[in-house]
Amino acid sequence: MVDLDRRLHKARAAKNRSQRRRLYEKTFHEHETSLFHNTMTTVSSVMMAKLLIDTIASPIGALLLVADGKSLCALEYADCAQRMRKLLQGRYENIRWQEASDPCGFSSVLRAYFEGEMNAIDHIPINPGGTVFQRQVWSALRTIPSGAVLTYGEMAAKLGRPTAYRAVGTINALNPIAIVVPCHRLVGANGALTGYAGGLERKRWLLEHEGVDRRKIFL
Repeated sequence: MVDLDRRLHKARAAKNRSQRRRLYEKTFHEHETSLFHNTMTTVSSVMMAKLLIDTIASPIGALLLVADGKSLCALEYADCAQRMRKLLQGRYENIRWQEASDPCGFSSVLRAYFEGEMNAIDHIPINPGGTVFQRQVWSALRTIPSGAVLTYGEMAAKLGRPTAYRAVGTINALNPIAIVVPCHRLVGANGALTGYAGGLERKRWLLEHEGVDRRKIFL
């Protein structure tokens, strides 16, 4: 702004009208160009997301772990990679992928979970995106302790919306962070295993791994 004032003062001090007009035009053109450049630089930095991705071997198949440098953004089975990328592209307009080994230590924590430390994943910071209600559902899922299950109706009631069990089911299916946001801990009203993006065999394995009482569910 100081530079603009200085240039305008110089234009006003020009000897004749023609020179003043040329200086005014040049000053405003350069100022607008500078503003446009700065604006586009800011927009570009907002729209561009650098995401770190790691591949982790597990007893139920390879997993893709995605972090933003601070939080876990996605965790998906490698054979569901297309689903993961679609969900992330819905959140970020421009993604720059970077392969990383154990980003933020999250891969190590997940390995500890598969080695039997069930609560290791409980405090991983997450950034799942989503609407306010989606985030409420995903946050509530993390309150279900390892070794326990809830029905969709029980989860809806827990959220204070007992008639929204279908909405809870839909949001559960859109969960971008498998296992850490334990959507596998929701079951049907009669205890039956219901849809799971990674497949019911994986859901069954996870519940057995966590020590769920087999009498509570139909495995």
